[in-house]
Amino acid sequence: MECLPTEMDSDLSVYETPESGSTDSVEEFDKQEQWTELPSPKIIQKVLFQFYNWIVLLLKWIPSSMDCFFHYFGIQSAEMVDSTEERDKQAQWAELPSLPLERIYSFLSRHDQINMSQVCRKWSEGFNSPSVWETFRFSLTESQLLMDPCPKIKCAEKYSRLFRHVEIDFIRTVNEYLIETFCKRLIVLLDILTRNSQLISLKVRWLEFFFLSDTMKCEVQKAIDPFFKSQHQLKKVQFHSSYFAFQDDDHLNDTKVDNRCFPTHFVLRRFIDPIESMDQENTLAAQNLHALLCERFKIFRRLPTLQTDYSFIYNSTSTSQSDAGDTLENSSFSKVILNCYGSIPEHYRGLSSSAWRFRKQLCSDLQVELYFETDSQSRRDIEFLIVPDMPITQLDYRFTVCKSEHASIMEIDALFNHLHTCKINEHLVSLRLAWILPIPDLASIFIPFLQDCKKLKRFQLFIIYPANGIDLLARSWLENRPESLEEVSIDVSHVGNEDNYRGLKNLVTEYVSLLKLVGLNLEAKLNFGKTIFRESI
Repeated sequence: MECLPTEMDSDLSVYETPESGSTDSVEEFDKQEQWTELPSPKIIQKVLFQFYNWIVLLLKWIPSSMDCFFHYFGIQSAEMVDSTEERDKQAQWAELPSLPLERIYSFLSRHDQINMSQVCRKWSEGFNSPSVWETFRFSLTESQLLMDPCPKIKCAEKYSRLFRHVEIDFIRTVNEYLIETFCKRLIVLLDILTRNSQLISLKVRWLEFFFLSDTMKCEVQKAIDPFFKSQHQLKKVQFHSSYFAFQDDDHLNDTKVDNRCFPTHFVLRRFIDPIESMDQENTLAAQNLHALLCERFKIFRRLPTLQTDYSFIYNSTSTSQSDAGDTLENSSFSKVILNCYGSIPEHYRGLSSSAWRFRKQLCSDLQVELYFETDSQSRRDIEFLIVPDMPITQLDYRFTVCKSEHASIMEIDALFNHLHTCKINEHLVSLRLAWILPIPDLASIFIPFLQDCKKLKRFQLFIIYPANGIDLLARSWLENRPESLEEVSIDVSHVGNEDNYRGLKNLVTEYVSLLKLVGLNLEAKLNFGKTIFRESI
């Protein structure tokens, strides 16, 4: 390597300078010499690309080398901790035991279940478990009806052997093509169930007073008959506004002979609407259906449990009272669940005390559950439904809407006087009451009645603010708790403001822990708005 000149070099004088022209020519020559020595553009591109690869490799090598270094000395970086924890979490969820996994599936909709099944192999296996497909609901939207193949039918073909509880909801539409398409899908479903399923319960919700064409009726009936004959474990059958099971005598007669397919709990609901007025055609259809069911009531004679609208076992004034009594006297059920909604037509006559008394002689442990919802609260309706010697074990009484046109409203004290007169307190096990009007004094209304209920275990009360006397009511339970009472729930709506809420909350909280010591569980719910329950039974 050439050395730089210094001041001590004798062969070179700093005072000797070349001419300016010669200097420029030398610099130009040097520049040309440098450019001629540069590599070609392809070589430069190749070198740059190699350099880029070296940088990428270096960046990849540094973290892995650092991880090894940290691992060797027992040190973990924050990124390593996060990634490790994430992998551990994924592994934990993937290794979730079958029982919790099935429990999670049970809370999800079918759409969410399908999405969940695609997370990992373990969850996909859980999706095929019997518990996930134990209940199947056949309810189609208009878009699903137009799909080919139908998604619900595909599910039924694959999982129908796992079905134990099936619900069928008729499509709500007036479009004849969609109705016919739904019936065709239903026929396919019934055929699948006939071949592959042994159901425990069946629930059918049909359109009110809706009748198919004769051709389609015949096709549906051809699928219904073998379906019922194939079900040997069917315990509960529910028909809501449905002619589903009553088009042909053959399968009913077979049911009567064959013990294996005879249900133990039969439900007939909402065939006749007592609230909304019906035109002549619908009224005639309802009357014909009612007559058909009464004529075939022989199929109920061996039922342990019958759940129906009260309209199916009371008669009009044009029919003898003994016919209504025969409904009970010629049957064998030990539990009757009656539902009644709205005002009762004046031309109807209810079951008498003698009919219930005779039925109790045939079945000493007869139980009656009564669910009544009204907007009129008339004395006639109460005396029509609830009569002496009626062994009501569960009473669900809902007066949640008060219409101004009803002038003669039965007050709550008169209601409980009637219940006491009919000796309902002797049999009552569960009482649920919703009352939309203010109650002047809870203590004076409920303390005497509840003390006379020797079998009452559960009491639910839904009222609106103010809850006058609630402290006296709780204190009476503390001093003299009804011997059988175990659970009390009081729901107060329309509290109004924070001061009312705080005052009532403090008052009730004081008794909750004290009552628990004497064996009574008290739960109080306070709501600012009107939330009196209206869910249907």
